[in-house]
Amino acid sequence: MVGVDVVLVVVRKRVLIWLVALGGMSAVMVGNGGAAPRRAIASNRQAAMLVAGQLLGGVARPAGSRTLRGEPAGDGGQLAAPLVGAFFAAEVDLRAFWTTTASPGATLAIFQSHLPSGAKLVTSMSGDESAGAVYALGTSRQFLIGPEQIMLRAVTLRDGLTGVRADAQVRYRSPRPAFQRVPLSARLVQVTKADGGAKPLVSLVVTHEPAVRKLAHLVDGLPFVGASTGSSSCPSFGDPIDTFIFRARPAGPALATVSESAYTPTSPFPCAPTTLTIRGRRLAPLLDGGILLKQASALLGVRLTG
Repeated sequence: MVGVDVVLVVVRKRVLIWLVALGGMSAVMVGNGGAAPRRAIASNRQAAMLVAGQLLGGVARPAGSRTLRGEPAGDGGQLAAPLVGAFFAAEVDLRAFWTTTASPGATLAIFQSHLPSGAKLVTSMSGDESAGAVYALGTSRQFLIGPEQIMLRAVTLRDGLTGVRADAQVRYRSPRPAFQRVPLSARLVQVTKADGGAKPLVSLVVTHEPAVRKLAHLVDGLPFVGASTGSSSCPSFGDPIDTFIFRARPAGPALATVSESAYTPTSPFPCAPTTLTIRGRRLAPLLDGGILLKQASALLGVRLTG
């Protein structure tokens, strides 16, 4: 109990300092119901589809390439998924397939020689029978979040031709309706960092309303995970686990609960989802949960990261 009391004192001091520095800044909530966010999502998605279509249409192909409706036969399933998965729910992935007599390496070289201005390499692979690369493009479009991505993978087919898959991925803004956000009635947050059944490494209650709203804003800003079609090998992140429980009053029911490993990264990684429950309803997992832990640690003056 002595350790917890000391932590609470430190937290209050840090929060007061934060309030002075930010002048009592409150969270900005996007949308005030269900209809407006849905209209914005539909509009943003349509705009993202147009951008993705333009990117995909600009991919350079070897002369004589033959367009296919779907994955080419004889690829051993290598072209069934994009080189990098579309991890976010609010993200479009347009794809195209074709075959060519050019080798995988030559096909990739042609693709790379006709990239849009400002394209930056994210990852690449090369071999005798397979080659591919992913490039990111910065964007200033208001309806988009993060870089657009264009990628290509070419593999040798059983018949000796080269099968190719190109993907254009564009992530867009997706304002949440009220039922997917931490309720505005939340007045306190119980924060714990626990390693299995052991005594919690961190245990505190945040009652300063601006700090509570800031934490809620951080949660509401995390993107939902999509049905990723990419393949990845998932390591085990394990304990300790951080949990945030938002309540209207100390003995009241949980309005929202967020839980994740303390080792959750700040970058998109489908192997490290963050669980979210609003008013007893389990929603889709979230990504980028490490952002919440990093900023909450700085706000509260405790270490919530691994």
